[in-house]
Order: sequence, then C-alpha cells, then structure tokens
Amino acid sequence: MDKIEGVKIYILGTAGSGKTVLTHSLQIWMQDMGLEVATVNLDPGETNLPYSPEVDIRDWINLYDVMDHFGLGPNGAQILCADELALKADEVKRSLDEFDYDFVLVDTPGQMELFAYRESGRILIDALGSENSILAFLLDPVMAKTPGGFVSLQMLSLSVQFRFSLPQVNIISKSDTLKEETIEKIMEWNTEPESLYDELISEKGILKEMNLEFLRALEIIGMQGSMITVSSEEYSGMEDIYNLAVQIFGGGEDLRGD
Repeated sequence: MDKIEGVKIYILGTAGSGKTVLTHSLQIWMQDMGLEVATVNLDPGETNLPYSPEVDIRDWINLYDVMDHFGLGPNGAQILCADELALKADEVKRSLDEFDYDFVLVDTPGQMELFAYRESGRILIDALGSENSILAFLLDPVMAKTPGGFVSLQMLSLSVQFRFSLPQVNIISKSDTLKEETIEKIMEWNTEPESLYDELISEKGILKEMNLEFLRALEIIGMQGSMITVSSEEYSGMEDIYNLAVQIFGGGEDLRGD
C-alpha cells in the first residue's frame, strides 16, 4: 500500500477544552515517532502559543489590529476575522503546500463557533482539501463528567459532524484531571445509553426532561461514535489519535519511522 500523506486533523472544542495544548503535545509525540508534522494556527487573537506554527493566520489577520482599525470590541473583531479567514484560504493553502508532511494539525480558534458555524470554516477545509481530513472534537472534562453536561457535549459534537460531514473522533481532554472511575463512567455512557438514561432519570431540575429528550434523539441518530481519552500533560492517548487516523486513511498501515 502506498504511504498516505497530508492527513489533516482539525482540533475543535469549546473554549478552554485544551485545543492548543493538545496540538503542541500531539506535534511533539508525532515528531518523536519520526513523522513529519506541520501545525496551523487559526486563532488571530492568540498571544501565547506553545509551538511555532508552520502556517499562522496572524501573518495575514491580527485580532488586535482589526479592533484598532475598525473600532470593534473583541467579539465583533473575532467575527470579522473569521470572515476574513475565508478570503485568505487560498493563501493559507499555498503556504502549507511549501512543506512536506505526514500530518497537519490545525489548531482552530478558541471560540469554536467562529470556525464551526460560519462559512469560513468550511471554505478553509475545502481549500486545503477535505480528503484525508478528520475532526478531533474535544469534550471538556468538567462538563463531560456530569450526565447533563455529557448530553450537551454530544449534541454539540453531532452538530459539528453534520456541519462538515467528515470523519470525527470525540476526545475527553485533560483526562489526568479525572479519576479513573469517572473516565470509566463517561466511556460507559458513550457505549451504553441506558446507563446514561438511568443517571438522567435520577437528576432533578427543569432541564431533566430536556436532557432525556436530547438523549432519545441521540439514540435515534446514533451516538456511539469513536471516543478516546487524552492527557496533553502525560502524552497519553496520542497514539490512539494516530492509530485512528491511520485506520481511516491508511488501512491500518503504520507510517512511523523505524
């Protein structure tokens, strides 16, 4: 089988879910495995990247320059920057094409909706080539460990998958902050919806019935997708992400050097 090249992993998730830190840790892990990796930063307002991106949207669009030039606040400027991203998509592709790589790690903006729910996100994916692309959706562990929070994140994850129609893996991030029994419970919820239903039934409050209806909808659609746990601090789960990407695009062929 021919070696696959240019697998693009788009790392998405709610603000604070650990997208940038995961990008950095996954880059280090892959490079240690002998893989060629390119990183792409799509956050025009990022001020403290832990890695040096091969392609950086800030070279074309800077949040603070947009705020000063148009007299906008942070939210308005973020929206304008997201729309400007669509206009720069071809330039981003040309810059990325200068590199030879096995994997591209795309670190999406902190505010997920700016990439997932505006047309610029889809335009960029199409420009870079949607083939060999996978979505890595990060579930914040603080929300994921509660039954209602888990259902909410599953709905959000599903909406992203419908939006882009690409292979997707759900990732419980910052797993080192969770107890082992909590991780086991979350994974059980993902594969055995009846256990999640039992947890929701025992909850109190006005959101109980809504979460139960959401769960029923998820069962009808099919919620048992791929889910793994990662810790960017401990580098655990990195091989699981790699193996999943290779399984999808390379038929299971290991791309790592000897």
